[in-house]
Amino acid sequence: MNSLFKASDGQPLDSPDAIRKNIVRKILKTAEEEFRKDIIDPKRSKASKRSPHEENSRQYIDGYIRAKETILVNGRTIRHALRWSWEPEYIGDGDFKWCGAAVAAVYASAGFHPRLCFKNTASTDRWDAYGRYSYSFFKRNKVTVTPKVAATYPILTGQEGTWEIKELHEACGLPRLYIRLSSDSLFSELPWDPAPGDVILVGSDGEGKRTWGSHVTMMVDLPRDRQHHLPHRGYYGTYEGNANVWGPRGNRREGVGYYMRPLGGYEHPSHQLSLRRVIRPSILDFIPELEYSK
Repeated sequence: MNSLFKASDGQPLDSPDAIRKNIVRKILKTAEEEFRKDIIDPKRSKASKRSPHEENSRQYIDGYIRAKETILVNGRTIRHALRWSWEPEYIGDGDFKWCGAAVAAVYASAGFHPRLCFKNTASTDRWDAYGRYSYSFFKRNKVTVTPKVAATYPILTGQEGTWEIKELHEACGLPRLYIRLSSDSLFSELPWDPAPGDVILVGSDGEGKRTWGSHVTMMVDLPRDRQHHLPHRGYYGTYEGNANVWGPRGNRREGVGYYMRPLGGYEHPSHQLSLRRVIRPSILDFIPELEYSK
C-alpha cells in the first residue's frame, strides 16, 4: 500500500483531502531535493572534458528518462520517471526534451502509477491527453480494481471490477481536474484555483495547433529568496526542468530549478510562455496496485 494513503498510526486513510495533502507534501519535498542538487544541462560539445558537477547532472537527467528504478550512486539519489530504457544514453543538451520527465520524477516519488508515468508524462501532448482522459496513449483506457485492492484502500470500497478510467474516478468522486487556457485567460475565468503540485503546461500563440503548449512545469510556492521576482498576481511559481531557470545559487542557467509563468490575459513579455493547461491528477492515480490495460 502506498504509505501516503496511511495515517500517522499506520491505519488507512478514508479522507481524500488528507491523502491529497500527503501526496502534495511528498511531491514538493522531492522537488526541493532535486532543486538542491543544482542539476544543469551539460553541453554536448564538452562531453570529453566535463566537470564532476556536469557529469553528475547528466546522470540525473539520464535517470529521469531511462532508469527503471530509483538508485543510489556514490550517495547520490538518481530518480526514475519515464522508464524509456530504449532511448539512447543522454549525453548533453538537445538529446531529449526532458521537461516532462523532470516533473514525472517528483510525481513518481509519491507513487504516481508507473504505467501512467510511462504513457502520459513525457510531453505536453501526453499530459494534455491524460488530463482529458483521452485514448491517445492507451489502446484501451481500462483499469481493474481487484478485491484485494478494494479491501486495502477505503476510497475504493465496493468498486471491484474493470472500469473505464474516467468512470472509476467519477464513481469514487475523485476525477482528474483540467483547465484549458489561452493568451486571454484571467483569474475570474478559472473554474478552480491552481495549487502547488498541479501540472502546468505553458506555451505561446505561435505554436499553431499545439494549443496545449510546448513545455511541462509544476506549480510551487516559490522559495522566499525568489518571491521578489514575481512581477504581479498574474504569475505562478513553477518547478521546471530543461529550461533557463533559477538554481539553488540564485543564478539562472539551463537545468532544473524554479521560475514563474503568467496567465495569458495579464501583461507579460511577448517572449514569455504563458499558461495553457492546468492539470490536477486524481489521487487514485497514485495507487500502484491498480491494473491498467496495456
